Amino acid sequence: MKKIYVSKKDSLASIIGKIIKTKDDEIVLYIPRGTEFGASRTNFILLKREVAAAGKSVVMESVDEDVLELADTAGLKAINPFIRRRQRAVSDIVLVVPSRPADIRPVLTTPLKPEITPDRTTREEKPEPAKLLDKEKTELTPRRFLKATGIAVLLTVIAVLVLTFLPRAKIELTLEKKNLDFVGTMVTSAAIKENNFNHNQVTIRGVTFLEKRNITQAYPASGKKYAEKKATGEVVIYNNYSSSPQTLVATTRLVSPDGKIYRLNNSITVPGAEAPGGKITPSSIRASISADKPGEAYNLSPGVKFRIPGFEGSPKYDGFYAELKEPLSGGFVGETSLPSEEDLAAARAETEKRLEEAIKTQLLFNLPPEVKVLNNAYEFKVTETKVNETANEEGKFTITAYGEVKLIGFRESELVDVLGRGLIAKNGNDFRAENYELDYGAPTLNTADGSLNAPLKFKSVWTRTFDDNRFKREAAGKNRADLQALVFAIPGIQSGEVRLWPFWVIKVPKNADRIIVDVK
Repeated sequence: MKKIYVSKKDSLASIIGKIIKTKDDEIVLYIPRGTEFGASRTNFILLKREVAAAGKSVVMESVDEDVLELADTAGLKAINPFIRRRQRAVSDIVLVVPSRPADIRPVLTTPLKPEITPDRTTREEKPEPAKLLDKEKTELTPRRFLKATGIAVLLTVIAVLVLTFLPRAKIELTLEKKNLDFVGTMVTSAAIKENNFNHNQVTIRGVTFLEKRNITQAYPASGKKYAEKKATGEVVIYNNYSSSPQTLVATTRLVSPDGKIYRLNNSITVPGAEAPGGKITPSSIRASISADKPGEAYNLSPGVKFRIPGFEGSPKYDGFYAELKEPLSGGFVGETSLPSEEDLAAARAETEKRLEEAIKTQLLFNLPPEVKVLNNAYEFKVTETKVNETANEEGKFTITAYGEVKLIGFRESELVDVLGRGLIAKNGNDFRAENYELDYGAPTLNTADGSLNAPLKFKSVWTRTFDDNRFKREAAGKNRADLQALVFAIPGIQSGEVRLWPFWVIKVPKNADRIIVDVK
């Protein structure tokens, strides 16, 4: 017979595999406390089926009473190895008679005749039976005393364990159920301050969310045209002259080392330089410029230094200057790509669609997890569109769309709560939802007042509320009759069954952990 020990993490499949691989047909399966396998009755049922199919037999061993009961209910033999009855060897007490001395003659079976003498008559008496010596009497030795004491202690411990861990009570209850349905309309809005229910409409507090975003997309231009474009970019203008600020008006000229003229696109004021201790530290400001003439010749690489010809002939000429940090580009003369009306219409539609999806995705990603949003329960609006018809080097123009999405959501838990309280009010409040189904129709969004209407179907099953912990406390220590009376005093009880285990138990255990309540 093979003995297999189950670990706490062994699965049903691994245990069956060990049994099937074992050559022995009879297996003892030891299951300790707290295993995953021992937590489910289904595992025992499946184990029994697979073991039988493999032509083997299995006996369960465990000190966990829950495991023993589950195995027993599944039809498997199960024992607790520490409280099994063991057969004890009993020694016969043998009376030992001391050996007969050599000079003692055996007693004759025929009595001797008395011998008569002249002086007196003497009769020979029969010898008395031999008596046992005191030292041969049975004595209670220290070893026997310790053995007897150990057996008594063991039996006491076993009795305590049996009385403490074996008794259990299982109570199966079937409580009253109700099917409650609602067909009507749901209305939600951020303006609603209190949830309400009537026979065909439920109003729920809503939450409004708003998300704004813009995207830029590039599209190929199918048209052609002659175009002249001026190079554009940014420069940094320095004041290395004085601590006084200097204003430069729009179109102020800047001259490159090779004599090309560029102009400021806007008026700017160059801040005054710092002069701690009389030493000037230049100040600066960024400004956008455009080439004075179109053409690729005006495209420049970074590092070019510009002078301001308006200051020529004065000390400011050397004190004010500009420097190119990034390329000046875009200068062009010739035929270029141009978007047609069809290009523009298709680009707008595609960009707005992508913008709507981008805002919706961002908005839904940021929603709190408890907020429910129905399909299409939002409003999308394009607020602005900008088109740059100038094609780039790849022949593509760009379009930028700005938009926003507004949606109305609600907390579904509040909806279920107000529906439940409204439906169950006429049946009493001592019911709870066992399960429910919600079916929403197509919503209608009213942007004027920020409300959302949607058809609603609600199907639910409700059962009587039951405090099993309180019931266990009340049932602890009761006899079978009192326990049955307690069961059938439960409001809404449909049926109940009481089982005490083992068979000799006549009262419910006082330990609530030994009481199992199964509510159906």
